[in-house]
Amino acid sequence: MERSADESGRGREGARKPRESTIRYVLGALLVGVIYYFSAKLGHYLSLPPDDIAVFWPPNTVILTVLLLTRPGRAWIYFLVMLPAYLLSGMQADYTPQRLAIFFVANCAEILIAAIALRHILKAPPRFSTMRDVASFVACAVLAAPLASACISSIDTALATRTSWRDVWLAWRTWFLGDSLAHLTLTPVLLTWTLAGTGWIRKTSWRRWAEAAGLAGCLFIVGGIALGGEVGSSGNLPALVYTPLPLLLWAAIRFGPQGACSATFIITLLAIWNAVHGRGPFTTMTPAINVLSLQLFLAVISIPIMLLAALMRERERAEQETRLAQEELLDLQRKEKESAEAELAKVRQELVTQTRLATIGQVAASIAHELRNPLGAVRNAVFYLKRHVATDNPKFPEYLGMIDQEVGTAENVIRNMLEMAQSKEPVKSAVDLDQLFQKAIEEACPDGGIRLNTTLASVPFIVQVDSDQFLQVAGNILTNAVQAMNGKGEIQVHARHDHDHDEITVTDDGPGVQAEHRESIFEPLFTTKAKGTGLGLTICRQIVERHGGTLDLLSPDSAGATFRIRLPR
Repeated sequence: MERSADESGRGREGARKPRESTIRYVLGALLVGVIYYFSAKLGHYLSLPPDDIAVFWPPNTVILTVLLLTRPGRAWIYFLVMLPAYLLSGMQADYTPQRLAIFFVANCAEILIAAIALRHILKAPPRFSTMRDVASFVACAVLAAPLASACISSIDTALATRTSWRDVWLAWRTWFLGDSLAHLTLTPVLLTWTLAGTGWIRKTSWRRWAEAAGLAGCLFIVGGIALGGEVGSSGNLPALVYTPLPLLLWAAIRFGPQGACSATFIITLLAIWNAVHGRGPFTTMTPAINVLSLQLFLAVISIPIMLLAALMRERERAEQETRLAQEELLDLQRKEKESAEAELAKVRQELVTQTRLATIGQVAASIAHELRNPLGAVRNAVFYLKRHVATDNPKFPEYLGMIDQEVGTAENVIRNMLEMAQSKEPVKSAVDLDQLFQKAIEEACPDGGIRLNTTLASVPFIVQVDSDQFLQVAGNILTNAVQAMNGKGEIQVHARHDHDHDEITVTDDGPGVQAEHRESIFEPLFTTKAKGTGLGLTICRQIVERHGGTLDLLSPDSAGATFRIRLPR
């Protein structure tokens, strides 16, 4: 029962989410309709005689912005809410049914052409941060779409009685420039601010806020003075229309596309607002010339400012990419330098080691030759004394045994020195690893106090090695382990086949190797034993390397030592 209740609860929750999403979607569409209505009222308010065609038509920019930011499959609902809002605003503006129908078709065609073309070319909403974004937007939304809608809207003027082709041309021109100007100045503002989100607000410093506030204040003051002079007054000079230009450049260079589009929109609103109220330099000629001058002025200053902002943003990105590339190059050079220095140090160390080994080998060969004959004579004398000299002194056999043992130790040292000096190349053959280690442990611990456990990937585990040399490697490693464990404990031998090598690890449960000694245990003559020669592991590594493999110490900080042998297959 509990499981059924949980499942039903999850089902209700899953069904609730689509309903909530649908509700938000419908409420958002209704909000767009309300915004469209009030922006249409603003457009009618900004209409100038004689045809009452808006010199600035913002409603289409609202729908176009929404279509560029939402999925294409949801476009129909925005046209659905656009219809009653448009009809209501048009009837309040005393539009005839003919004009309402023709203008609605023209507006829908304009929005669809711009949205479809921009989606096809840019694949994403334009951010106006690249020259391609600006050029595509101008070509599609500022030129092509208003051009088509102006042709449709001019049908209304052409169908009117007592109209001339000049009237049709003036209506077409006013519609085209009015819609183009709205798309050019308002759509970029809506898109850049929407796409920017709200994260930048927390990241912006107070100095940046102060600069933005100062720029906005200057725009309103300078724009109000330059574009709001009374007709016939000394302050209403045509040359003053260029005074906001430095501020627009400031916005484009310092604040990028978002700042440039916002500053241009402020100047646009100031210019149109003052022209509608009979102020500014665009009220001194006939209404048609005034509208044309105003629209061309705003278009001419808007496009270069947008292009400049996009160019500056592209330059910033290029500089950033160049800086990152330089940093990556410097980092790569640093790593290569460190790698080369490490390789050089390794080669230098190997050279020093080889030089030491060569010197030791030469000395070892000479000493071994000089000592072998005297040691042989001592051993023969000991053998003779044991066989032919009888004595009741109990110390006599003990001392002879000590002499014989020390002679054996000396001969072992000589044998190691000669082995290191001669560096014989291995004669490889198939060797059973388990048998080799069993033989080595018998020699290293003849009393059987050490247990040898082997874990092999295959039985028999065959390796291609020189049996005598590799027996010496196994014997040295196991002897060190036996001595470290004081003749009691367990040694683990693991062996496995890899795709290109065989890996053998030997692990004891002794005290392990101290951290400060791990880098030195393979160096010749290094030993921590009272009677050690420091040559055993050096010889082992030489033998393994002559086989084309490696010998490493993998000891952890805890007790025990692990030696790893890797041999090519």
